[in-house]
Amino acid sequence: DIMDSLRFVIEKENIELIVVDSISRAGMGSLTEDGPALKITDELNSLVEETDRAWLGIAHRGWSNEHVFGSIHFLSACDVMVDIKSAHNKATKELGVQLSVSGNNDLPPSDPSIIGLSFDPQGVTQMSKATLDDFPELKEENQSNKERILTFLKDNGGVHSQIEIAEETSVPENSVYVEITRMGKAGIVEKVNKKVRLKQ
Repeated sequence: DIMDSLRFVIEKENIELIVVDSISRAGMGSLTEDGPALKITDELNSLVEETDRAWLGIAHRGWSNEHVFGSIHFLSACDVMVDIKSAHNKATKELGVQLSVSGNNDLPPSDPSIIGLSFDPQGVTQMSKATLDDFPELKEENQSNKERILTFLKDNGGVHSQIEIAEETSVPENSVYVEITRMGKAGIVEKVNKKVRLKQ
């Protein structure tokens, strides 16, 4: 209902980045159905096509906390998908936010980035680059995913697709991609016809 008004304001104010917070409030129907998902992403793409503009959609995870809630077409529409995890450091009272690129169209694999946030009663006072050592909870979670994947590959041998690994280990598919990419760089696994196995 407001798309024409949005186009007018975007052109008038020369807006370059459109943020939708959140996709679940788009108001185009049930997010679990493919039709509304396609309509939402098509409308957002129409606001930026053939321009230097971009849109950023904030999405919530489903109850299982493994994937974006709703239709698979939300993931298909992403040029870049960034997963967000957080953990607290009780000693420093900082919040650690980990940003991991879990899907993209044309970017090379990258390691997660971690930002440390400091607070006072008024809100955020400082943002700084952090590491997994600053937030052990994030470190333990990453290690457990890697361990589950390695155990599966050792116990089952042969080659396996990343989808199969995700299903058998209960590690989210995007996390499997991240871990397999890291293990490939480290020479632990190798790809064979789009599948993965432990390096001989």
